[in-house]
Amino acid sequence: MGTYVEESLATGEEVLHRGKLHWIIHSMSFGWFAAAVVVLIAGVLVPESLQLYVWIAAGVLALIGLGFLITSMLRQISTDYAVTNKRIVAKHGFVSRDTSEQRLDKIESVEVVQSFLGRLLNYGTVEVNGTGTAETIFRRVAEPVSFRTYVNDAIERNNLSGAT
Repeated sequence: MGTYVEESLATGEEVLHRGKLHWIIHSMSFGWFAAAVVVLIAGVLVPESLQLYVWIAAGVLALIGLGFLITSMLRQISTDYAVTNKRIVAKHGFVSRDTSEQRLDKIESVEVVQSFLGRLLNYGTVEVNGTGTAETIFRRVAEPVSFRTYVNDAIERNNLSGAT
């Protein structure tokens, strides 16, 4: 069983580039795990009679972190970003599916939005605007400028070949 993009390829359509989510989507779980470690380290300072409570608190924090990690891993597994020679595709969802697709000949602009942290860690949002109100958004994509370049190159190739 392939990915959504592979399963929905039209005749003569090929994947030119696959985008992926940046590891920053796991940051919430990293924060909870770090809090658990801090509690364990701080536990050295509490009396021995309270050590059990320190372990319980650290365990709860670690379990919360594990919950966030599982959620972010499911998000990573269930997200599919692709540029083909005919369209762009953004698919989200594991149980329910949300897809956004635009034909290359209908795209008017491709924009990259990055925060300061996004620029430092090389992630951001790529907004693809099409004719009318069509918009496809690729959030927290790794290497967003490179992804935009792939989209623009695909549009240029599509325009040169006259493909639809």
